[in-house]
Amino acid sequence: MRFVIDMNLSPAWVDVLMKMGHHAVHWSTVGQINATDAQIMVWARDIDPRRWRVSLLPLTKHY
Repeated sequence: MRFVIDMNLSPAWVDVLMKMGHHAVHWSTVGQINATDAQIMVWARDIDPRRWRVSLLPLTKHY
């Protein structure tokens, strides 16, 4: 699965998800830091709508 990590989450989550076998990018590496959630969703949809999950809320379980 692929994840886009929103700006309100630490880029460290990319490594966590990658170690779990997922593909992940932090939004700061692919888009403007002041992008709206809607813009992030459009970006993910345009890349590949079947593959991306956008994490807009903080993850509460720590691995």
